[in-house]
Amino acid sequence: MRRIQGLPILIFSSLFLSLVFFAGMLSRFVGALPLPGDFRGLILVFTFVAVFLALLVLVYRGFLVLFPIPVGEIAVGSREERNWMVYSCFWLFFFNPLLSPLWIPVPLTRLVYLALGCKVGPGSYFAGPILDSHFVTVGSGTLTGARSLLVPHEQEGLRLAHYPIRLGDRVTVGAGTIILPGVNVGNDSLIGSLSIVAKGTQIGEGEIWAGAPARFLRKRTPEELAGLGTALRSGGR
Repeated sequence: MRRIQGLPILIFSSLFLSLVFFAGMLSRFVGALPLPGDFRGLILVFTFVAVFLALLVLVYRGFLVLFPIPVGEIAVGSREERNWMVYSCFWLFFFNPLLSPLWIPVPLTRLVYLALGCKVGPGSYFAGPILDSHFVTVGSGTLTGARSLLVPHEQEGLRLAHYPIRLGDRVTVGAGTIILPGVNVGNDSLIGSLSIVAKGTQIGEGEIWAGAPARFLRKRTPEELAGLGTALRSGGR
C-alpha cells in the first residue's frame, strides 16, 4: 500500500479546517435566532453536523471535477497519485466510517450514493457499502444484501488501479458478497451469498453465480424471469 505523503495531508487538512469554519459560522447564525431553550443545544449540534456533511459532499464532488481520478493504473510519483492521496483522505476519515457500519437506513442509501457520484437507477438500494462510488453504475430495481461490498479499486503492493463496476437492472447480490474491480453484471442476474466475484468477471443477463471465487451455475428460466418481473411490478404499485 502506498503511503500518503505530507503535501496531500496538508491539502486535505486545509479543506477540513475550512469546512469546520464555515459550518461553525452557519451554526452561529442559527444560534442567533430565537430558539426553544430546552432544545437549543440539540438544534445547534444538529445544524453543525448537517451543514458540515453537506459542505463535505460538495467539496468532495468539486475536488473530483477539478482533479478526477483516472480509470486504470496510477503511476508512482505522478500528479494523479497526489490527487488520489487527497481523495483517499476523504474516504479514510469520513466516508468509510459513515458507510461501513451502516449508520444510514437502507431506504436512504440510493440518495447517499447518488450524492457521492454513483450512477443509480430508480428502485435500487444497498445494504452494504460501495467504495469509490463514482466508479460504480447500478441499474434500476437492483438490491445488494447485508455486508456486501463493491470495491472498484485494487492495491497490490505499490500497484494501484481503479476499474468501473457495473450492475444492470434487477440484479440481486447476496449478503456478504464481495464484487471486485472491472466486474460487469447483466440484467436479471443473481449472485449468491458470501460469494467473491473476481476482478474483470463478466456475468451475462439472467445468470446465477455463486462461490469463492464465484462461478457460473445456470441461467434463469423464462418462468423465473417472468416471476421476477411480476414481483417488481407489484412492488412498484
